[in-house]
Amino acid sequence: MAMEEAVAINTGTAQSDNINLRLTWSGLSYSIMDKKGEKCILSPQDGQANPGGLLALMGPSGSGKTSLLNALADRLPLGKGAQVTGRVELNGVAKHDLPCPFADLSAYVEQEDVLYALSTAQETLDFAARLRLPRSTTTRDRSARIENVLQHLGLVHVRDTNVGGSSFNGAVRGLSGGERKRLSIAIELLHNPKVIFLDEPTTGLDSYQALNVMEKLRALADDGHTVVVSIHQPRSSIFAMLTGVYLLAAGHPVYAGPTGGVVQYFEGHGHLLPPQFNPADFLIDLVSVDQRDPQEQTRTEKQLSSLQGLWAARPAHPDEQADCAPASNAAMQSILDARPEKPAGQTCSLTPLLLLLKRGWREQMRDKLSICIKMIFNAFFTAIFGFVYFRLGRDQKSIQDRMGLLFFLTMNQAFGSVIGCSQVIPRQLVIVNRERSNRLYAVVHFYLSSLIVMIPIELLPQLVNNALIFFMTNLQGSFSVFFGVMLLENIAGISLGMFLSCIFKNVQMASQLAPAVVILFLMFSGFLINEDSVPVYFLWLQEVSFIRYAFKAVAVNELKGATFNCGASDEVCTRDGSQVLAQLGFASEGLILTCILALVGILVAFNILAFGVLVLRRPRFLKLQSTNEKVVSSPSKLEEKTEAIGDKQEGDKQLEV
Repeated sequence: MAMEEAVAINTGTAQSDNINLRLTWSGLSYSIMDKKGEKCILSPQDGQANPGGLLALMGPSGSGKTSLLNALADRLPLGKGAQVTGRVELNGVAKHDLPCPFADLSAYVEQEDVLYALSTAQETLDFAARLRLPRSTTTRDRSARIENVLQHLGLVHVRDTNVGGSSFNGAVRGLSGGERKRLSIAIELLHNPKVIFLDEPTTGLDSYQALNVMEKLRALADDGHTVVVSIHQPRSSIFAMLTGVYLLAAGHPVYAGPTGGVVQYFEGHGHLLPPQFNPADFLIDLVSVDQRDPQEQTRTEKQLSSLQGLWAARPAHPDEQADCAPASNAAMQSILDARPEKPAGQTCSLTPLLLLLKRGWREQMRDKLSICIKMIFNAFFTAIFGFVYFRLGRDQKSIQDRMGLLFFLTMNQAFGSVIGCSQVIPRQLVIVNRERSNRLYAVVHFYLSSLIVMIPIELLPQLVNNALIFFMTNLQGSFSVFFGVMLLENIAGISLGMFLSCIFKNVQMASQLAPAVVILFLMFSGFLINEDSVPVYFLWLQEVSFIRYAFKAVAVNELKGATFNCGASDEVCTRDGSQVLAQLGFASEGLILTCILALVGILVAFNILAFGVLVLRRPRFLKLQSTNEKVVSSPSKLEEKTEAIGDKQEGDKQLEV
């Protein structure tokens, strides 16, 4: 089986006063399961990135550069049948032997710059610093660290500018694309990581902004950091900044070495760089398959296979042999010295909760348009309900009016709270998953903060409106019971909204499906269909309908003991409110307390379910398996496929000779 040997990339020298880490990998492979069986994404390959260097993983689309980056950063998604094998070391210490989590020593900047739009750059960095830096860090030291990364990445002039981008209420103007990218990098630099991974840092930026970002990354490398980026097709000035190139095609390495030697390597095999041509474009064209024409496809496939075979068959340098011996004491000590103190977010359970509460409340309160729209709609419906049912009397018509008013109030309460909360978590999930992957806080902190922030925002306007409507319409039941039941229904609706919010993957799904769930519960509220008429196979829906318990409680509160007048023209006269309750199938004795307890049980159950869903949806990544463990077992399909590919490459090479 063809096995690529480790290649040292000349990445320059690091500062002597810093503890630097060299990243090496050997036999690293990645496969997944699809409909056709096991699919090899990365063939076994070796390489290394040294401190003080800017290593670029390059290749055409689908070449596996992002998969390799994620494999090195421990960010490969967990999937059925997916596995990553091999050996990854820091200064000769295998990852599974590290004295601390790899995430504490490294940083990972995702391709998409998803940040909270209504926070400023300073506030965004302050939030991350308070959680990522040790609890013993003083306010002065934390401010100095923030100031340092702001200056290092050229963000001092925009420190008080909102981040911008997508918010709770659409797009918000703020930082430019390049500034947001640099802010994302700044967040990851706060805890002084020794190894920095970046996925397509220039994607979506114009050529000038892309150059600006890469200049900052080169400066980080010059400071002694080990920087590894995946990049598709950099401009020539960016390519000149790179100290090393790792070129991939179809999951196989084609070249790994210093940037200055890549053109000479391919020219030595008969592939000349055209005059005044960007070397990056030349490399991508060289390892791409042209599928527009059958003849060109055959030619380019044969060329790619030959290049893969040439690299796999190259003579290995004595210093490039993979060393699987136990790490030396000096290597282990270097990791221990580089290990940071435990972050504040992991040492104090109250700090993450308070910071998340502060950030969540700030984002909501700064979304002034959304708040104004919510207040206007609440005032509008209060006026409609209040004046349509203004000063209800005691005649026979008022019975229907009172029941209709109570039904609409409980329905409006449910729709407002459920739909309003169902979109909360999908908007934040990408950011939250990234922060949870960085071990900033636990899921319980995020859920509690989201719930606590939403309760006053959704609850207070509804409670004020209900109080106004109660007195405007002359409802006769106990105000405290009415108010308490509506309060519990609102919290139950918020809890259901949070549960749905945890299930939905995006905001569009939440806005489409949340109303349907409320309507389903509304059908079994006890007003649209008599409880005794509900089919037995739908009784479970009736039992979990929180609208039903709220409507029953306020109906009993309003009609129990109430008397109504009969006019001369009334053919049917109902003098006692208990008659109406009997027709609806509502037993009045002890029903209010039963409904209150049911509402409390339902809201607790919804919150438990929501928290459970968030726990299940936590970011989970593949665990690196040792190559030796895999060799002990019977050969896998992946090994058989890799051997077959190696045989094909050798055959193509012989044909060319």
